[in-house]
Amino acid sequence: MTTGHTLVVGAGIVGVAITRQLAANGHVVTCIDSADASTQTSLGSLAWINVSSTSDPDYARLRSKSLRAWHNLANDHPSLPATFPGTLIWGTQNKGHEAHADFLRDLGLEVSLLGQSEFKNSVADFASPPEVALYVKGEGAGNPASLVKWFRDAAISQGAVFQKGHVATMLTEAGRIAGVVLSDGKKLTTDRVIVAAGLGSADLLKPFNVDLSVRASPGVLIQTKLTKRVALPIFASPSLDFWQDASGRFMIASSLAKTAKDAADLAVETAIDEIQRMFPGLPQLEVEQVVRRSRHIPRDGYPLIGAVPGIAGLSVAVTHSGVTLAPLIGEFFGGDTVSSDWSRYDLNRDMIVQQERGAF
Repeated sequence: MTTGHTLVVGAGIVGVAITRQLAANGHVVTCIDSADASTQTSLGSLAWINVSSTSDPDYARLRSKSLRAWHNLANDHPSLPATFPGTLIWGTQNKGHEAHADFLRDLGLEVSLLGQSEFKNSVADFASPPEVALYVKGEGAGNPASLVKWFRDAAISQGAVFQKGHVATMLTEAGRIAGVVLSDGKKLTTDRVIVAAGLGSADLLKPFNVDLSVRASPGVLIQTKLTKRVALPIFASPSLDFWQDASGRFMIASSLAKTAKDAADLAVETAIDEIQRMFPGLPQLEVEQVVRRSRHIPRDGYPLIGAVPGIAGLSVAVTHSGVTLAPLIGEFFGGDTVSSDWSRYDLNRDMIVQQERGAF
């Protein structure tokens, strides 16, 4: 167990996963929660826990390890609000279906190649099955708000403290982190700070001449009202990603690969119409909730995880794939052993622009 106190800045899925793991390992930890749900990116996530959305070998291995961590959590904690029905994916980017299947199998995933008839047998209500699709066993999803709450509650049960507030600036002393100042002027002293504040992370690190190069990308999560349950796995179609929870609600989103960078947003009506075309036997779908968020995307698309060079005790955790990677990020920051899993994704890589440092 590491002695001292840790502050986690940000109470989205990554922040609460880090907080839970720290508390579970006996650390004294406080999570600063801005209490502004309207800006919490996690709540606008499809919360698709997957490996199949990437064809980068190293990144896929990382995601595969985190998927196993999710399964371990589910086995150890039956209350975890996640389900793992697998993913049906077709129209894969960059690779043919057979090549992508082999790629995923090499990572230890169980993958089936489905023709039209096999697809129809798997999803009887689907109107026009693709000529070929992949079924990736074991991938999962969960309601994002429920997942955040579960990690938060679990952290509190282990002794973590959540404090409402907004971090205005960070304090340093003799080259190491010393605390933070909240927007109301309150100072909190600490031995370690982990910044997991999404887009806000970049602003907090600017005074240290660190450019996180994180851009905002519009995103939307559409949740329907209860309806007939027809979609048992998760669906990754060429235009939409979606799944249906046990009660019958559809959760619908469009991934970055399927949305132009300058797109204003995914049109709700378009998404609903497409689901209705896929499942013509459904009653007319009604929208229960639309959550719009700006997604934080590092410039090269990969996570930014690790220590901030030059400031002892200061670290950052920023990634677009927060839900998939959350438990593994938690283990990295909350564990007492050093892991090399994240060495490619630290802040020393070329995409990070560090200017000449002054004295802090």
